[in-house]
Amino acid sequence: MIKNIIAISFIFWAFAAISRPSPAQARAAIPQLEGVTADEVEVIVTGKPVVDVPFTVLCGDNYFFQQLMVIPEAGTALVYIDSEYKPGHYTGVLIGTCVDEFNTYYLYDLISLL
Repeated sequence: MIKNIIAISFIFWAFAAISRPSPAQARAAIPQLEGVTADEVEVIVTGKPVVDVPFTVLCGDNYFFQQLMVIPEAGTALVYIDSEYKPGHYTGVLIGTCVDEFNTYYLYDLISLL
């Protein structure tokens, strides 16, 4: 009986760990920045606090936070994210663009450079 409980518990925790979004899977919606048109950009995530925002839908994706990030070619931006990123250097790979009623956003998958 104990073996069955341990096995079921292991399966549950493995599923929970795989299902949880991680920064490697998360998406960032960066507002249009002057001078940035590359398919790949360097992004530096600062240690500044993450801002909780009301549930926001941009381009069909859900975002729950904003985080201050530095894009060396353009400066700093408050970026919409769906999970918190740890401070550090990332490569942003462009996966698309979209326009809401006010802004153009570039959608990037951020990949850690650790």
